[in-house]
Amino acid sequence: MRLLAIACLCLAATPASAQPPVDAAFRELSAAQTPPVDDALLERAAQRLLTAIDADPEHRAAIVGLYNVAHASASLDRWQSAELLWQRVVDEGGPRLQRDDALVPVVANAYQQLARRAALSGDWAAAVAEYRRVADSAVFARSGDRSVNDSVFRALEGAAHGLERLGEPVRAAHYYRRLVDRRPTDPASPDRLDHAAELLAAAGEWAEAKAASERFLRLYGRREAFESMRERARERIARAEAELGRRPAP
Repeated sequence: MRLLAIACLCLAATPASAQPPVDAAFRELSAAQTPPVDDALLERAAQRLLTAIDADPEHRAAIVGLYNVAHASASLDRWQSAELLWQRVVDEGGPRLQRDDALVPVVANAYQQLARRAALSGDWAAAVAEYRRVADSAVFARSGDRSVNDSVFRALEGAAHGLERLGEPVRAAHYYRRLVDRRPTDPASPDRLDHAAELLAAAGEWAEAKAASERFLRLYGRREAFESMRERARERIARAEAELGRRPAP
């Protein structure tokens, strides 16, 4: 796993005899995760690393270590333990983000894991809250790390889907539009923008529906593949103008 590999590279310069317990336990977990994996060995190694981190919570690799213990727990189907550990990653790693850029992808990914678990359990309110912690964060938004950018994109999508399930179409449309803003050339972006405009129109938010439809025409209106969506956009604009009193209904 990428995060584990990064941490092991950081530790490689430290002679084995001089390694503090966290470093030694980190190496043990790395070895235990190398195929073929022995579940009992992996579980023992994960527990040793967790014990070492608890004894030295300020260690430079503590947060990445917690993340990797969570990953090991998940691979062993210890999902409750994994969720508690991901929560520790965001609780303990979050305050360190401003001074340690290397933790940004770790914490972003932990939020994603918590959101996925909430969604899988059907707790869409909790899932949306976790997705929004990534999607609406200035720290994650300004990161130049590609994996963080991907996390923000997935979080926007998760928030949009979750808000629809919660019966909040206008807020969902906001996140669909932000997805398009972030990646206008993504293959799914035309559908996202069309869907956002439909949600807004259905909710009677005619000014926003018109703006989204006009943007669709600007971005994708000349492509023949989107003819049906182009026609819907034009119809929504006409309806919006009528609803807004700009001209008589046709």
